[in-house]
Amino acid sequence: RYFGSNKVKASFKVVTDWLWKQIMNDEQRASMSRYVPVEFLSFDMDDLGFVYTVSNQKGDAHSRLAKFNFLSDNVVPSQKKFGDLESTTDSGYVYTYPIDVSVDDSGCISVLDFERGRVFRYSSEMELLFVFGRTGKGIAGTLVSPAAVDNYKDKTLVLDSAAVTVTEFSPNGFGRKVSSALELYQSGQYEASIEPWREIAAVSEQFTLAYSGMADAEYMLGNYESAMNNYKAADDREGYLRAFRMYRTE
Repeated sequence: RYFGSNKVKASFKVVTDWLWKQIMNDEQRASMSRYVPVEFLSFDMDDLGFVYTVSNQKGDAHSRLAKFNFLSDNVVPSQKKFGDLESTTDSGYVYTYPIDVSVDDSGCISVLDFERGRVFRYSSEMELLFVFGRTGKGIAGTLVSPAAVDNYKDKTLVLDSAAVTVTEFSPNGFGRKVSSALELYQSGQYEASIEPWREIAAVSEQFTLAYSGMADAEYMLGNYESAMNNYKAADDREGYLRAFRMYRTE
């Protein structure tokens, strides 16, 4: 059984050619270019059966990472964007080239960027957690030609096809604290997850995911006013409005 595919982007040329094909005969249509979706570069599957794929989508930060359910629907919210912000520098056009994807037992997702040798790690809710690694030679943690990424316990393993090595990245204390908070929340221990998120926020006020984590936990516990305050700190308008509606019904 086959399922899941990227969609052909409706550019001006694609739409124009489609209109021309409506008034052409079969021979003329056969001579025109065919537009096919960008192929998947790699995939992985989680314990729930969701299939994660990566594609080299220049100019489309949303479609670089997809999550397909058993109905072949990509369930990644349309506002989510993945990888680096694309830009033009003195060295040329810079973009993210996702070459591999891996999902660990907790549902966190690691996406390997071939262009810069970086690993983008996302939560199960597709929130960016960390970015680490880079291209280079002779320095610990650098990669010449990143080819594959996998996870083992709390470690991230990256294969370098040119150096013929596997580089192991281990989380520091901050990273372990984030993973602990996520695991507590995902296992239904909402109240227990608040304290590690609070400690994370005390260390880094700019890490807005800590406020989102506290807000989600407070919301699940029915503490809607506290949830509203934390959603506001996280600049999460949708979450704030959801908690506000529940607060008004109390």
